[in-house]
Order: sequence, then structure tokens, then C-alpha cells
Amino acid sequence: MGHRKDIAHTRISKDTCSRIATKLTQGVNMNAIIDFVRDSHAGPLTRDHLTTRLDLHNIKHQYNINCMEKDQDYTNSVFYWVAEMETEEHNPVLCFNSQGENSDHAGFEKNDFLLGIQTQFQQMFVKYAQKLVCVDATHGTNSYDFQLVTVLVIDNYDEGIPVACLISNKESADILRIRERCGDPKAEIFASDDAEAYHNAWVSSFSRPGRKLFCSWHVDRSWRREIGAHIKDKGQQA
Repeated sequence: MGHRKDIAHTRISKDTCSRIATKLTQGVNMNAIIDFVRDSHAGPLTRDHLTTRLDLHNIKHQYNINCMEKDQDYTNSVFYWVAEMETEEHNPVLCFNSQGENSDHAGFEKNDFLLGIQTQFQQMFVKYAQKLVCVDATHGTNSYDFQLVTVLVIDNYDEGIPVACLISNKESADILRIRERCGDPKAEIFASDDAEAYHNAWVSSFSRPGRKLFCSWHVDRSWRREIGAHIKDKGQQA
């Protein structure tokens, strides 16, 4: 609709999708599968000849091959995954509350969703959190309007390392349950947006940082908002 029937706008054939799914199930390397698909199609150029790694990932998701999706219903899928993680030697789930269940977490109600995660590698928090800890939320990452709250530290090369995350329908201090697993790092610097919620939550669970830094983007936004509210002349605003 609205364009010619170019190859780029058509779908991979069902037969090719089925053969790709079979090879993915068998554990065949993606590059080998792409070579196989392109070499096995003779004649005029078709969409199948243009198969990419992204197509293979989409087929893996479609056929649920080695995916974390345990059920077609997303709520059940997450519940089954959390139950599976509880049997692992290192359980990455810090906290979990499924929608529709009565919550044991402070400030959470029956219809709230909460999933906090820290992998074994992310316990690098213990090693680097003394230097700086950053906490911030990302909005609009999915159709459920859940928020992603991330705790991040920086290593000896000033590279950021996410060390814990929380997926929830509300911003919450529950992400700070990492103390139960990692102890008190006594951070020198705490960085976040210009709201007090995260800093207040941090000092309620950890030692007070030596300094508090605001994200420069939020500082700039706050300046612009206040200037716009108090100075009407555009020239004076600039």
C-alpha cells in the first residue's frame, strides 16, 4: 500500500522461514544459515536472497527458539522466567511483584508491577561503587508504559557499567535492595536527575555520599523552564 511491490517490502517465504527455524533449533551458526539460504536459491532475485541476521532473530522470536519468552501471555512468561531463575545457583532477581497480586513491597499496590534484576557480573557494584553511583529512569521503553530504573557505576577507565535495574510501572526505592546482596559501598559521588526521590532513597539505605551531582541535561532543562516562567521577552531569555 503506497509503494511498488519492491523486494524490500515483501516477506521471506514460509518454506524458507521453516527451514531457517529448523537450523536455528539445531544450533547452526547464523552466518552459515545466511550462506545456505543465499546459495540454495537459484533463479531471479527474491526476498529470500536478502535474508539478514535481523530476519533470523525475528524468526527465533516467532518460533520461540532459545527465547526467554515462556508463554504467549507476557505476564505468565515473566512469572515462569522468575520461577526458573529461583532454581539457579545465582538468582539475578532482586525483587518481583506480578500485577494482580497483593504486594509485600512498601508503596506497591495490587496492580503494580515490579521486577528488579542484578546479574552475577553486575556485582561489579561492590568493586566500583565507592567512586560514583548514578541512578536514573528511562520512560516510554515499551507499550506497557513501564519505567526502567538503572543503577550505574564507572570503572577505572570512566566507562559506565549498569549494575542493577528495575522495571516497574512506578519509580521506586526498591531497586536499592541491592544493599541486601552487596552491602554499603560508601560512595563518594551520587548522580541523578534534579528530583530528590533517588537521593533520599539512597541515603535511607546507604551511607550519605560525599557529593551529589545533577545530570547536566536536567539542570539545563530546569534553567530553561524557570527562565521561560519568569522572563517573557525572548531576547532577555536568550
